[in-house]
Amino acid sequence: MEKTRMQMQIEIEKKFPDVGFNFKNMKEHQILEWYEKTKPENPKAFPGPNIEYKEPFDMPISHEGMTLRDYFAAKAMEGAWASHANPNAGSPVVESIDNYENIAKACYEMADAMLTQRQ
Repeated sequence: MEKTRMQMQIEIEKKFPDVGFNFKNMKEHQILEWYEKTKPENPKAFPGPNIEYKEPFDMPISHEGMTLRDYFAAKAMEGAWASHANPNAGSPVVESIDNYENIAKACYEMADAMLTQRQ
């Protein structure tokens, strides 16, 4: 679900309370730029050199790996499904959500919370 302009403004003001924004005069792209700054840092999960090499067809390949957010979300989903497979454990994430799209969304929300706690 996309955030509304008002929701973004609220999050911007929470993150930067001393700036004193005048949102009426700001263009949409300016609000989006500031909103991006409210998101937690999302570094690579397994940082290393960005190696570029060529395959037999002379195509350059670059692999930087997944982001930490993707890694956290995958771990959250792994845990949710593992506990769902054990009927005695229960999984609040899986049991309270009725479709895969919502389960994935819940896991990314958990990942975002973990990234926020890192700061």
